[in-house]
Amino acid sequence: MAKDRLMKTEKILEEEKQKHDTARRRSNALESTLTDMNKKLEKLHTDIKKKEQINSELSSKLSSMSEETSRSEKILSQNATYEKELSDKNNQIEKLSQSL
Repeated sequence: MAKDRLMKTEKILEEEKQKHDTARRRSNALESTLTDMNKKLEKLHTDIKKKEQINSELSSKLSSMSEETSRSEKILSQNATYEKELSDKNNQIEKLSQSL
């Protein structure tokens, strides 16, 4: 009878040990998975920061190009005005030379 109780207790102890080992393996696997996910999240965060930096630089360059385009358009408009004035003056000179 005492031997039966001892065997039952040993069996229960072995089952509890197996449960504990299984729980420890699961815990280790979860910890490893979480560590991997953290590394991936850190990499994503770094990638996002880099892309934000690139976007900021591109936005700045685009703004500069837009300003440059605006200046160029003003210059082209002034050139067109000067060309018109020059053409008008050439026409006046032509008329004066013909009248002489």
